[in-house]
Amino acid sequence: MKKLILLVIVFQFLFFTNTFSQTDWKKYEENPTLESSPSGSWDGEGIMGCTVLFDGAIYHMWYSGFDGIYYRIGHATSNDGIEWDKDPQNPVLDVGALGSWEESTVYLPCVLLVESVFHMWYDGAWGWIEKVGHATSSDGSIWTKDPLNPVLDVGTSGSWDDTQVFPMAGSVIFDNNIY
Repeated sequence: MKKLILLVIVFQFLFFTNTFSQTDWKKYEENPTLESSPSGSWDGEGIMGCTVLFDGAIYHMWYSGFDGIYYRIGHATSNDGIEWDKDPQNPVLDVGALGSWEESTVYLPCVLLVESVFHMWYDGAWGWIEKVGHATSSDGSIWTKDPLNPVLDVGTSGSWDDTQVFPMAGSVIFDNNIY
């Protein structure tokens, strides 16, 4: 009988905790909050794949921009998370040199702030081969690519990851000094 009562109490705790902790989301009526630049701009053909981070003072958004040929990464800031100002340094992360592993694409940023340093993991590509790169910044605008890039390479031919590995927003965490 005690086991049954304990089971009922645990069930009620789990059920009511999950039921009442759900958030009802409502779309912001003024969407989109960030739009593509005019055609011909580095992000003139579309934007996507963003990470938003609050640093204690302002919101930062890093997003993927497309010009019709290349994907690059841009940066915007906001005081309220709704009205955004694009960074005059945009694109803040550009494609690599011809023949490099990231010559055609840098996009899908995943950014963490650790001890006053922004760390970005991003997808870099040449053709259809996509790998993960890493860059750091003290201000979120000026980035230094890791000399060890790519930090996550594709698998061997025939493996499940032989053409693509990429980060998604929130896919990297920092816990006990380990990424």
